[in-house]
Parts: sequence; C-alpha cells; structure tokens
Amino acid sequence: MNPVKIFTKSTCGFCRQAKEFLIQQGVPYEEVDASIEDGRDQLYQLGFHVVPVLIINGQTIERFADL
Repeated sequence: MNPVKIFTKSTCGFCRQAKEFLIQQGVPYEEVDASIEDGRDQLYQLGFHVVPVLIINGQTIERFADL
C-alpha cells in the first residue's frame, strides 16, 4: 500500500494538478475515483465532500493548495 492516497474526480482540474505534483516529486500514490459510488462512500466516511483529498501517512490534506 502506498503512503499517499488521493481522492479525485476526472473532471477536477485541482485533482489533475495534485496528481501531476506527486508525479513530478516521484511520489507513488493510490488514486480513488470519488465519482463512483465506492470511492464517494470512502470520501464521505472520512467526512469530506470535495476533491482532491490527499491522505499522506495518515494525515489528511483537503485542498491541493495546502501542499
């Protein structure tokens, strides 16, 4: 399991930017598609309703600007 998990939607520009940032930094990540029911349920269980949401070593970052 990767230490970074990112919840995204394909239509989200900030999600694309966050993933590109992780790629540029060489950080492997697990992507969860929040536009499908299972991914959306996981996101809601964490208490979030917007994307991108990153979980890095157990710490949650709600906005890409927080990186």
